[in-house]
Amino acid sequence: MPHEYDDPINSETVDAAARLALDLSRQRPDIGMKVHVAEAVGRTFCGCSTTIEDAIEGGASGLHAAILDVVAIRVAEPQVDDWDEVDQASADSFPASDPPAWIGRSPQSKR
Repeated sequence: MPHEYDDPINSETVDAAARLALDLSRQRPDIGMKVHVAEAVGRTFCGCSTTIEDAIEGGASGLHAAILDVVAIRVAEPQVDDWDEVDQASADSFPASDPPAWIGRSPQSKR
């Protein structure tokens, strides 16, 4: 669990919450993933970004909802262990597959 005064929202914490949600889902597959995500967020993130924000806003805070959404998206992404060679090749080629930027001239100009 992060310290109360550190930045509570970072990719490592999101990853940890997603892993915990997946573990909880494997332990209790009869419960919906949304419940597992909420439990994992509650266990992983400090109260300054979840319960304290909820108390200030008088209900589920926008920050808490955003954290739940980010963790749920991460849970839905394919796990690196589940990747095949095509997935890995695609990830490895990422910058090279982007088209070149138009720098220094407009696409309309001719040499």
